Amino acid sequence: DPLRPLMDRGMPNFTELRYRVNVEPAATQPAADAPRAGDNSALAAPFTRYSVNFSLATDGLTLVAGPDGVRHETIEVAIVAYSQAGKPLNWEARPIRLTIRPEQMQFAQTSGIPFHFDFDAPPGDVYLRTGIYAASSSRAGTLEIPLSSITIAGK
Repeated sequence: DPLRPLMDRGMPNFTELRYRVNVEPAATQPAADAPRAGDNSALAAPFTRYSVNFSLATDGLTLVAGPDGVRHETIEVAIVAYSQAGKPLNWEARPIRLTIRPEQMQFAQTSGIPFHFDFDAPPGDVYLRTGIYAASSSRAGTLEIPLSSITIAGK
């Protein structure tokens, strides 16, 4: 997994793939006994559900058009919540098959390709690292933010 080594806490941010990410507490928080959003099924309450919205720039992608004009690309997206000490608290990694029809291409080029994740993280001094890897171009982008900055920005 080429993205995995780039996702460690404190690694420099990589910029071969550019994206914007908006992270905010979800409008509706799940009940304490609800399934977790993320792959750490042992994540204990209390936690906050975050809405993580990405907008991926097309300039680092190899979007190959098929005979019908539809462009395809497979990317891997990863999200990891870390403690201050670098312990992974929750994580999620998923392949996404992008399919962009000809009439969507202009929007994708000007506004980016949008996609969404729900993700749970515990309270405290937590850092959220996001990453995207495109196999066809072997390019990656990562960004790490302290979740405490989300709380501060919301005030």
